[in-house]
Amino acid sequence: MFKKVHLRLTLLCTGITSIILICMTFFYLLVAETNLKNNYYHSFENDVQNIIYNLEKQTVISYEWLSKLEASGKYTIFLEDNDQPILYGNIVKNEKREELLSNIKKEYESLFEVEIIDISSLLSFHQEFTYVGTDDFFAINRQEYHVSYGKIPKEHGDIKVYILCSLTNLYRQIYIQRALFAFINLIALAVLFFFSWHFTKRLLRPIEENQKKQVQFIAAASHELRTPLTVILSSVSALKKLPGEDAKQAAVSNPPPEEDSLNEKNFYQIIEGEANRMARLVNDMLLLANGDNQTYSLQLKETEADTLLLNCYEAFEMMAKEKKIALSILLPDAQMPLCKCDPQRIAQVLAILVHNALSYTEIKYDVTGQGKVSLKGEYRDNHHYFYVSDNGIGIPDEEKKHIFERFYRVDASRSKKDHFGLGLCIALEIVKEHHGTIRVLDTEGGGSTFVVKL
Repeated sequence: MFKKVHLRLTLLCTGITSIILICMTFFYLLVAETNLKNNYYHSFENDVQNIIYNLEKQTVISYEWLSKLEASGKYTIFLEDNDQPILYGNIVKNEKREELLSNIKKEYESLFEVEIIDISSLLSFHQEFTYVGTDDFFAINRQEYHVSYGKIPKEHGDIKVYILCSLTNLYRQIYIQRALFAFINLIALAVLFFFSWHFTKRLLRPIEENQKKQVQFIAAASHELRTPLTVILSSVSALKKLPGEDAKQAAVSNPPPEEDSLNEKNFYQIIEGEANRMARLVNDMLLLANGDNQTYSLQLKETEADTLLLNCYEAFEMMAKEKKIALSILLPDAQMPLCKCDPQRIAQVLAILVHNALSYTEIKYDVTGQGKVSLKGEYRDNHHYFYVSDNGIGIPDEEKKHIFERFYRVDASRSKKDHFGLGLCIALEIVKEHHGTIRVLDTEGGGSTFVVKL
């Protein structure tokens, strides 16, 4: 599925960017070609002015000068003295030139029905227009000319001049520019495709990882829910067999640890315990789901940080005594400032950390002869710090980055029945909602220390 999405996103990004790039290229070429044509035409007008001026001033027309004008290949000049063609240099009569001149005269007559004649008839005039011989847009040697028709009065009569400026070089330059931009666009499209391919791959990677985590979460949750459900169903099945003749058969198939333990009360207690376990698991999963949907509702208020620590200490004091673990609390001499937080949520975080510490702290036969769990609070650098330390089995360095993942437990020794691997994940979500941080350190001498910063 992700491969198809990856390809489609790549094509979409490449397509949209390519359309924008091509539109910008067309716009640039349109402006550039328009400016190029205008500059070419203005240059032609200036040259015509100079040629007409020179013809006006010359009493004798220099054939050498006319030959030089045509030698560049840019201009073709036709001169008529009293309607008789003037040949100069190596120019001789040929059919193509005569046909071209004839076509230009027809074009002029069709464009200007009445010839423009100066009132004084002593002043020269000239008229410019464009002649298209072959209207082929894609022809490189397109037969298109800027034409200037001029009439210069002389003593012995009028001299007519037709100045043709071939646009072949102009269109060749335009086509080269188009080909260059087309080549650049092709390279740009290839670069865009590869860039979009890698960009969308990186974009989809978190989504793909999130889907994998979701699948793992569902699988782990199903596994955790299946165990209590199996126990409940077994207990219900055993309860059905207790009355009448099937009671002995139930006792044989489910041998109790003690002779008088196989009765309805025991099975009800088992069912109740497993149902409560399932309820805790479902509540934890709902809490995490609210975090994923960003629907946490925090009730922030000014709270005494030392009170949170003292309440947590008192709540777990009896549990610590039962496990023969020394539970201690250390508060600063000066009262800590009020902490703006949700007291119930932060109390839940501290409860998770202390409960884990008590559950995974083994009895230590050291000088004191027992395990230790300590709570500590301090205020520095405008932040509240809560520490929960133990001298238990500790957490390997390679496992520390995984302990906040859902349903993650380091090893079998941590797989307690009452621990689903969600506690630290819930603690992390709550602390993140408070814009704080939580991290784990090694306790000096062994064990782990969790630090919550608010």
